[in-house]
Amino acid sequence: MTACTWSDCDGAIDDTDYCDTCGRPAETPRAAAEGSTSRRSRTGDPLSLPVFDFPDPTSRIFTDPRVPVRNRRCGNPDCPDPTALPALGAGFCLACGTAFSFLPSLEPGDLVADQYRVVGCFARGGLGWIYLARDTHLDDNPVVLKGVIDVADADLATAERQALTTIDHPNIVRIYNFVSHPEAHTGTPRTYIVMEYVDGLVLNEVAEQSRHGSLPLGEPLRTEHVIAAGLQVLAAFDYLHERGLLYCDLKPDNVIVRSGRHGERGNRIKLIDLGAVRRVGDRSGKVVGTRGYQVPAAEIAERGLTVQSDLYAVGEMLHQLYLATADHTGQYDTVDRRRVEVGLRSFRRLCNRAKHNDPDRRFASAADMADQLRGVLREVASLRDGQPRPEPSTLFVHTATLLDDGLGAVPALRRWIDAPPHDLLLDDGRPARDVVAVGLPVPRAPPTARRPTCWPPPTPRTRAGCSTGWRGRDCGRPRRRSSGAVPDSPRSTSTRRPRA
Repeated sequence: MTACTWSDCDGAIDDTDYCDTCGRPAETPRAAAEGSTSRRSRTGDPLSLPVFDFPDPTSRIFTDPRVPVRNRRCGNPDCPDPTALPALGAGFCLACGTAFSFLPSLEPGDLVADQYRVVGCFARGGLGWIYLARDTHLDDNPVVLKGVIDVADADLATAERQALTTIDHPNIVRIYNFVSHPEAHTGTPRTYIVMEYVDGLVLNEVAEQSRHGSLPLGEPLRTEHVIAAGLQVLAAFDYLHERGLLYCDLKPDNVIVRSGRHGERGNRIKLIDLGAVRRVGDRSGKVVGTRGYQVPAAEIAERGLTVQSDLYAVGEMLHQLYLATADHTGQYDTVDRRRVEVGLRSFRRLCNRAKHNDPDRRFASAADMADQLRGVLREVASLRDGQPRPEPSTLFVHTATLLDDGLGAVPALRRWIDAPPHDLLLDDGRPARDVVAVGLPVPRAPPTARRPTCWPPPTPRTRAGCSTGWRGRDCGRPRRRSSGAVPDSPRSTSTRRPRA
């Protein structure tokens, strides 16, 4: 055992990390906070992401963009051997004969749609290379070009593009335009999404560097960082799901943490790839996802892609990022790791629930998962620095009644003097039953379910004529609020129903 760190105590620290004499912890939360080099601590906001420096985007351009052989796969889902590709930039699969190309479809200097000047490749996604370009119509501001999935139905493609360009959320990259440009090697026209450029690191880079002992965020990666990023991802998912859209391809490579070099600390996480977004219930398009982050094929065949499949990917991403944290690897402070272990178990249980094999056992919504994740964040942060972070209950209305204020109260001196010792009966301080019945918190009323303005819900036959948008999920059009009452059921006593 080691000596107690408090100057006024001569005790020793036992196996519980507390002094056996004064009962205080081995190190005080205040001392630990003052000794930290974290820029996050100096701002007084221990739950936010740290600020870090990020280089100029042109420094990340690949001079010789190539796909490693280990990452090459045949694009044919029925290929008997997806790895049987020759070591060439383009060619044909040796197993099934499907054509492939890992060459960039845009070259530096290309002018796309007479507006976007290509600088070069700086990343690669599931649908090909991602390009940095300059908007020649807007002061050469940097933008990102990324290929999209080919959609056979032109009307459907137009509707999907309109839906994506209307997305406006601080945690989702903004889409400016859809443009077409012939490929450099084949001359075949290809469609690209024009997105805002976000300066920062993809979470996969953060995890890889942290796993090898680097400090990409300027301080050790901790579970609080992972949770803070997850909460902003869930905020973006809640926004998409409320509009009847699924993200479908969440992974650390598709999420960027912004540098925050100008002092911005909120809304630092951005979803950067919307190429796989689809409507809830749509089974007509190609399923795009990443192995390990996508639900099993049997679930997709039975249910299709759902809100629960999106949340499954969130749970898996949080788990993979946690494996790179100092809390898991123990690279920096093992004492600190032991102190927060209870909170880490709560975090792991949350991830396991999000990834449950039974979709019905997962979280019901992104908002539901975010509510639980915020509780875990408060738990881990409070265990780490010793500062309580209470928050009002989301299930019960706040009440000022104290039911335990009399427990353990010592009777007044008169009570001891007036009563003989053998007749002294002490009140244990428990409240009366009527006081308990009146003082218990009242459950909060559940939020009123929002009902569509078209009733009954549109069927596939009537969906095309729906002008109200069944929560934006069936007819795919913006929802319009009704100025009149909506019948509660098809058997309503109302003589007229809103027209569909």
